[in-house]
Amino acid sequence: YIDPNKPQHANAPVRMKGERLAWAPHYYDALTLLTKIGNPWAVLDIETEGIALGIEGAENAIKKNLEHVKHTSTTLGGNPGVPTLVGEIGIPFDLDRDEAGRGEAYKTG
Repeated sequence: YIDPNKPQHANAPVRMKGERLAWAPHYYDALTLLTKIGNPWAVLDIETEGIALGIEGAENAIKKNLEHVKHTSTTLGGNPGVPTLVGEIGIPFDLDRDEAGRGEAYKTG
């Protein structure tokens, strides 16, 4: 769930403790999730809570966003944290009026 009034990625829960746990968050660009439109040149920058524009700006924002996801693992299980495995990353299944599920532009390989 992303609140459209304050779209941000949550930190890892701080109360989780134990020796046998890993942090497995999901990551999607909030702007893409909210608009259902794929724009490789416009993404949400969670650090500034603004929109990063341009291919380079979008790539830098995604890099910072993923670094934030990685950093949250250090808040779990004490020092030095726990292993992190991003559980999901990608595009919404109904992107661009479901063209992502049918179109050639979104195929891999």
